[in-house]
Order: sequence, then structure tokens, then C-alpha cells
Amino acid sequence: MRHDGGRSGEGRGGQNGGGRSNASDRSRNSRDSYRGGAADNKRPYARNQGGDDKRRGSRESNFGSSGSYRRQNDSGGGGGDRRADDITAHLPAGTVMKLKVAREKSPYGFFLTDGVRDVLLHYSEIVGTIKPGDDIEVYLYYDTEDRLAATMKMPLIRLGEIALLEVADIHPRFGAFLEMGLGRQLLLPFREQPELKELRPQVGDRVFAVLAHDRQGRLVAKLAGEEELQPLCFEAPVTWKNKWFEATVYKPLQMGTFVLIDGGVVGFGVIGFLHSSERMRLLRAGERVKVRIVHIREDGRANVSMRPPKEIGRDEDAEKLLAFLKERPNGAMPYSDETPADVVLQRFQMSKSAFKRALGKLMKEDLVYQEGSWTHMKQKQ
Repeated sequence: MRHDGGRSGEGRGGQNGGGRSNASDRSRNSRDSYRGGAADNKRPYARNQGGDDKRRGSRESNFGSSGSYRRQNDSGGGGGDRRADDITAHLPAGTVMKLKVAREKSPYGFFLTDGVRDVLLHYSEIVGTIKPGDDIEVYLYYDTEDRLAATMKMPLIRLGEIALLEVADIHPRFGAFLEMGLGRQLLLPFREQPELKELRPQVGDRVFAVLAHDRQGRLVAKLAGEEELQPLCFEAPVTWKNKWFEATVYKPLQMGTFVLIDGGVVGFGVIGFLHSSERMRLLRAGERVKVRIVHIREDGRANVSMRPPKEIGRDEDAEKLLAFLKERPNGAMPYSDETPADVVLQRFQMSKSAFKRALGKLMKEDLVYQEGSWTHMKQKQ
């Protein structure tokens, strides 16, 4: 199942960018210029991972057969290079097209054609059996030697679509490599990730990604933002208030975190905002978190928290502070009602108001007392 994402992403360009290359350029990518063989790892933008078929099944998302949602008119930036004719006209990389099997070229595979351009379907990329004259659906991509190639294996994401892709590897120079379901990995460059290292996805995280072209026409991933996600989301039902849900971080910031709350059977999901005072620590893109909806806004979005309701949270926070005091020399700590909020958050992973509520409970129960900027545990008589 695919969903129409509505608006196209601003700044991604269309399929009309760049000039056309001449006939000699086109002939380089077709017919007998192929040397055959699987793509190697010379370029970082897409690479073979090895043992692909064994791992592909576990990577499928629950977003439909291709694992992604389609957006209109968003096919990434063009670029005035030798591959612009593929992107803009006949055989755009990243798309699924129906092509005719033109002829077999042993020992490489079959050449497919749209009537204008030819592209190689290597023997290793064939599913089932084919013969010249057949019309088949294939996914188009550039191999690591910059040759346009075809595969009958379907990816988890196509050009202009959004998909939840797992981080398979991190390259220290290039960025994160995402599983795309073809036995190949798709690069999410560092320039498309948060500047702060602590906010970047780690291996095993699953990020909402958009497949686009870079300036050279190579397939590259970008983190999906509000503009891409919002058209797919629905307004939070009022019955969701004060309930807990699983969510995925899609835009991590120091002042707060934007998450997509799982929609389950209802739909794609709900956009939520997690203020820094309502989380325990900095969260990274693609991280899974459990959140509670504390407020539903007029526009249908939700304010969420990682903390329990005040009544429950106060008791838990009070127990946490008391345990901390018991481990301190003389049962005292240099924290009190006067301690700045940022210090409280860093030390106890709780907001200043929650900290004061917990201290108030302990003082009311005659377990602690304060002197200046210090809090002391009362000694039993």
C-alpha cells in the first residue's frame, strides 16, 4: 500500500534539472560497454553488503509491499552532468519501470530497453526466468562503477518515497549506510544528519528516509522532515491523552525532540513534540522511545513526555532522591530548591518542578531537611 504524500519537498528539485549529454555519453552506459560482474565497493553512495538475500526478509517494514510511502513530484535534485539524460527522461535511477528484454549477452546477462536506451540486467539480478521479448518490471540504480543497471529484486524504497530504513553501518568519513532491501546499502551522508554527533543515528536505529538524487545523479538518502511526514499523518484522537505509545525520533534538537508516534491500525502516525524538560537525556535520530501524550493541540499534534503523571512521578522521584542521599557521605547532597534547573536535569534526569515536588514530599514525610543550598537526610533517633 502506498500513500500520496501531497506536497513535494522544497529544494529537492525536480526531474528537469541539468542538461542532456551527447550520444557518445549515452552509448558509454549501454550495450557492450558493460564488463559484467557484481558492483564492488569503490564508491560510498551505494555498496553491496554480501549475503543479501538472507538478511532482506528481516528488513521489510510494515509500510506495504515496498516498505515505503510515495510522494508526488519529489525525485531529488537534478544536476548538469553526464547522467542527467537518465534522470530527466528515459531511465531514471531509483524508479521501477517496465522494460522489454531486448537480447541476451553472455556471460553478463540480458539487455533491456525502453526503445531509446538499453540497460543491463545481470544474471545475478534475475528473479525467475526471462527470455527476449518479455516485458518485465525492474528497479534501476547506478552500480559502483557509475553504470546504470537493473534488478528484478524490489527495494524497500523508491525515488521520492519515504521509508523506515535500518542503519546497517557507520562510515567515519561518509556517513550512515541504510539497508534498502537489495543486498545493497544506501548512504545517508553526514551533511544530511544533525551536526551534534550525539544526535546522529547509530547501528540498529531505523530512520525515516527519503530517496533522492545528489548533484551527480547518484542515489542518496535524506532524513525525512515535517514537510514530508505531515501529509501522511493524522490528528491525535482525544482518547489518546495520558496514554503511552511507542515513537520514533525524526528530528532531534537540544531544546526538544520531534517524534512520530506509531499510528498502529489507525494510520501512519501522529507528530509529537518532546520538550527537553520532559525527556531523560538527548535523543538521537531513529531512536525508539516510549512517550505519554500529555496535551493534544488544536492542529492535532501532540505534546508528549517520557515521564509518568505527576502523582506517580513524584513518588518515584522521591525514592530516587532518598536512595541518592543514603549513598552520600553523612546523608547530604549539595542540591536543593535553589539548584538551577539545568544542573538538576543533568544530575537527576528530572525537571526542576519534579525535583521540587519530590523534595517537598520527603520534607513533608520528615525524611529530609534543607540548610542553604544543601539537603540533608534526617538521622533516625
